[in-house]
Amino acid sequence: IEVMLLSFLLTELRFVWKLSPVQESLVAVASFGGIFCGTLVWGPVSDRWGRRKGYLATSVFASVFGLLSTFSPSYPWILVFRFFLGIGAGGASVAFSMFSEFLPKRGRGSFLIFFALFW
Repeated sequence: IEVMLLSFLLTELRFVWKLSPVQESLVAVASFGGIFCGTLVWGPVSDRWGRRKGYLATSVFASVFGLLSTFSPSYPWILVFRFFLGIGAGGASVAFSMFSEFLPKRGRGSFLIFFALFW
């Protein structure tokens, strides 16, 4: 959902803040950079403290920085908030892992491939 919303956000930011194409793309880079860092962070956090707590933390993290990004006063702040929102969104893999633990062992791999393809 984050990636889909980013396309709407970039269009709006371009017109409201009169962003150049480079500035516009840096917002996407900040978001995807955060997602990359988040996938590296939230897996070990969830392994240590549990998937439920890890997923709750990613949801709260993404919600807080998503809300803060809506009130960004300037371009540098939107970059910072979108990066941290990306870190929270990078924890979506925790939900996928948690979901897979509830599937029966028989057919788990096939179902997860199907789920990933039609997500």
